[in-house]
Amino acid sequence: MLTALDMAILVGIAFAVVLVVEPVWSFLRVVLETVGVGKTAQHMAGQLTFTALFAAAFVGAFQVVGRRRRGVPLKRIGLVKPKRGMLAIGLVSGLASYAVIGLVDGAVSTSLGRALMDNPRVFAEGFTPTWYSVALSLAVSTAIVPFIEEFFFRGVLFGWLKEHVPVIPALVLSALAFSAYHENLDYLLSLFVFGLVLGWVYLRTKSLWPAVIAHGTYNLVIDLYGYLSTG
Repeated sequence: MLTALDMAILVGIAFAVVLVVEPVWSFLRVVLETVGVGKTAQHMAGQLTFTALFAAAFVGAFQVVGRRRRGVPLKRIGLVKPKRGMLAIGLVSGLASYAVIGLVDGAVSTSLGRALMDNPRVFAEGFTPTWYSVALSLAVSTAIVPFIEEFFFRGVLFGWLKEHVPVIPALVLSALAFSAYHENLDYLLSLFVFGLVLGWVYLRTKSLWPAVIAHGTYNLVIDLYGYLSTG
């Protein structure tokens, strides 16, 4: 069983990733612009940089914890085959989350009296996206990132919390951590709601995969809308 120190290491590394990615990419973007690399190539380099740092940090963290604990119990995290129909719950939950979060964001925007400030997210800014740049972006946002985030926030963090506190507080705390991790005050509430939905999916299905499907589906809708709205 993971100790409080193990969880502190994992949480610390997870939040450190967010703090490191942006300055690293900002530096690389200046270098790429200086040597005359095109916008499409810069976009793809940014996606690969983000993915590499993201994956390396989480893999490294679990290597550290795995050595301390002689392995991480993957079945307890939820890496098990879901029962029949459970993947459909993930798909429907992802689509429903898009609708619900749209309402939450609208309410927050109205209460603030201004449009919400989105995270820096490149769709087609300053360049015409190609099929391969779009494919790379979608692979990152709809498969790689959802898996890593669900593995950590639902499988590890939520799983660990509900062994130490009642389920509802564990669900709320893991959703709060998921929201804070994204570093966007405008979207704290909507990300918190999304974290609750993903936690519910994980609890309902007893498998990580439906939560990954829900997360990936939501990101897919967001990204497709982003590309289509930019023409």
